[in-house]
Amino acid sequence: MVHDLSGLTTARLAGILALGLLLSGCSSQHADAPAPGPTASAVPIASTIQPTAAPTSAPTVTATAAPLNLNDPSSWIIGFSGVGPMVLGADLTSTKESMTAFSQTLWDECPSRSVVTFAEAGSPSFVIADQGGDGIIQQVVVQTGESAAGSATSSARTSAGIGIGATLDQLTIAYPAITYQDAGTPIAQYALASGEGKWIHFVVLEDKVSQIIVSPQAGIAKELCG
Repeated sequence: MVHDLSGLTTARLAGILALGLLLSGCSSQHADAPAPGPTASAVPIASTIQPTAAPTSAPTVTATAAPLNLNDPSSWIIGFSGVGPMVLGADLTSTKESMTAFSQTLWDECPSRSVVTFAEAGSPSFVIADQGGDGIIQQVVVQTGESAAGSATSSARTSAGIGIGATLDQLTIAYPAITYQDAGTPIAQYALASGEGKWIHFVVLEDKVSQIIVSPQAGIAKELCG
């Protein structure tokens, strides 16, 4: 049988719906269902906390340059600024006085300029020149001494390991950008530029470096006095 609900007022309709929901809730509850008991609390477990060690900072290491050994040319570095204790722009007289481990020869044939050679047995020889007559070093030369073998062993070297006695292959491998200079002589000359107005020149004789010149000039002066 279908009831006509159109005549029911809103209040009576709401009451009928509420009663239906209440009866539905009662019928879904079972009599033998146990009432929910209290929820057991989790038993706390004691944990051991290990103390955390305070972080320690690594000790600061300060790099210090090794002192220059004036008696050992093999410890000297050839660079764009000079060779070991012989530095472009430095006072020639002061440098000369510091080179006490070497015999010294002042070139008499250069009246207007100061040119000094330093030599030691079993070592390359070194030359410094002011070339401007003002007592300021403008050129430093490393060259084969009396003993070619000794010069190679005790030579000062560039940071890439090139010194007196290095082969042409070693030179060009160490410095791929090095340029060949045609000086119009059978002696090969190569130049390495700093890009800041300084050069290192390498003279190669019989496939080995025989002379290294540090200079503010793009070419090698034919005469130190000239």
